[in-house]
Amino acid sequence: GQEPFRPTWTLHYFCRWEGTVSFVVDVSQEFETRLHAIQAYKSQFSNPGADPQTFISHPQFLESIIARAKYYGSKIETAYGEPFWSRETLRVEDPVDFLGSKDREWATLR
Repeated sequence: GQEPFRPTWTLHYFCRWEGTVSFVVDVSQEFETRLHAIQAYKSQFSNPGADPQTFISHPQFLESIIARAKYYGSKIETAYGEPFWSRETLRVEDPVDFLGSKDREWATLR
């Protein structure tokens, strides 16, 4: 048999619940592709008069995904963002490098 896998840490994606956000990822470049991928499963979404309504068959489901991504994008000054949560504390050796800014632009007061 194989040795048990024990992840060092896990990241949680906010789908239907909200909580304390550990970080937000800029997904602006990929967001249109994501919407097209979701819309490829059109038969699973709003179809009035069909089966009982579910979370994803609600008429506002797609709008809620867009609004949520815009909200989290606004928190990091981008068009769209994805929030994540980590139960474990993330270790950072170099905060400037971690934040992806060599010129320390992130430290500018706004």
